[in-house]
Amino acid sequence: MRTHKTIPVMLFGAAMALCGCAGSSASNHISDKTAVYRNAQNAPIGLARVYILPTRSKGMFNDLNGGATISIYPGAANHGAKLGSTSGTGFIAFDIAPGDYDMVATADGGLSKAEKSFTLHSDTVYYLRPAFYRAAVELPKDSSRVPPGFTFDVVPADNARAEVQRLNMIALRPEAEAYLTHTYTAPAATPQPSGPSSFSSLEEKLRDLKRLREENLITQDDYDERRRTLLQTYSR
Repeated sequence: MRTHKTIPVMLFGAAMALCGCAGSSASNHISDKTAVYRNAQNAPIGLARVYILPTRSKGMFNDLNGGATISIYPGAANHGAKLGSTSGTGFIAFDIAPGDYDMVATADGGLSKAEKSFTLHSDTVYYLRPAFYRAAVELPKDSSRVPPGFTFDVVPADNARAEVQRLNMIALRPEAEAYLTHTYTAPAATPQPSGPSSFSSLEEKLRDLKRLREENLITQDDYDERRRTLLQTYSR
């Protein structure tokens, strides 16, 4: 009789050990990826890096608890990918090829929707937060105007990084991972032009860099480092 009782217990223990190993491996993978996105301050070369933070907006009578389902569409195309859902304790982060994209966030079973178009630049990090409604006192008196919210707010890098450190990273849907990977393009190794055109190109890059800093899309340290790299490259 003891033998019959012992065998199921041993099998149950073995099964639990296997489940524990599998769970530990998946957990370690997510933890490793989270560490990369928490600690990296720059985007991978040739790609844009996007963080979607939990929404803090509240519906008129509804608390969204930071949750929103995020989708992304290339330009005006009607096909894209559903990336995943943020929560009050979790953010989404991903790398994508530079280009024009429509970012969409839905909540409340699709009753609330925010949408905004972005031109994502290579080697740039974006911190975005979906916004559906804001406090009633902020609603415009003129009802013909569109209420604030229903968009994506750009969050200053320093504030966003501090927030990311406190949050968990939410795994993307497998089909989203495949879609994002499909957008990747290898950075083209083009020689620097010679003559006056090289200075024109440098001026454009410096202007773009200044704009990114003024819009708080990069920190002052990022700005100084990239400006120094540009000047060194074009002085050769």
